[in-house]
Amino acid sequence: MYTNCFRRIMFNYLLTAVISAALIFMAGCGSKSENGDGSKSGQTAENTACPEKSTARVESKNGGYPAEPIDWSSIKSSAAKWGFSGLGGDSQAITVYISNTEIAPADLVKYSGMDLAAGQGIIILSFSNGQKNAEAGAYKPNPQFAAPMRIGAGIYVKGKVTVQFDDYKTEGSAEITELTAEKACGKFSLKDPWSSIEGTFSAPIVK
Repeated sequence: MYTNCFRRIMFNYLLTAVISAALIFMAGCGSKSENGDGSKSGQTAENTACPEKSTARVESKNGGYPAEPIDWSSIKSSAAKWGFSGLGGDSQAITVYISNTEIAPADLVKYSGMDLAAGQGIIILSFSNGQKNAEAGAYKPNPQFAAPMRIGAGIYVKGKVTVQFDDYKTEGSAEITELTAEKACGKFSLKDPWSSIEGTFSAPIVK
């Protein structure tokens, strides 16, 4: 009698332990489950290297910036392109273009000379790395063009004018958070005494 009672107690104890272990295992698996796109469940866009879309906020009192307002609340085009940095050797810089206007990527990267209408604008971000190729990482403004991890910026507006940021007085930084053969992603926050820009970019690379 005592033996059977002992066996029942041990059986119930083992059953409870097995069920508890199974529940813990299932909970652990659930916290690491993946969505259909391969991202972890519960992961937000802010935690990923590449933002879902390009965004921008622009303010300027520079004399070249037009008097009429430019609405940057909706970015409709973005693109990026590699090009020789001109700093010696074969090093390449990558330039990112962000516009509030519908422009095909192949045309956006050739913005120079484009006649924009009132209310249209293009942000230009140039990432260079001295005599090395640009790469993912944090970039700082620098008046020395050959400086490593350097960011230069401008705003192209109507009248074929580029509102260039003063390299000696620009503050802030920009970052390439993801760089592949197909796209460049990142964020930026830059200002000089006359203009400021900040936002994110997810730009296809034009070959």
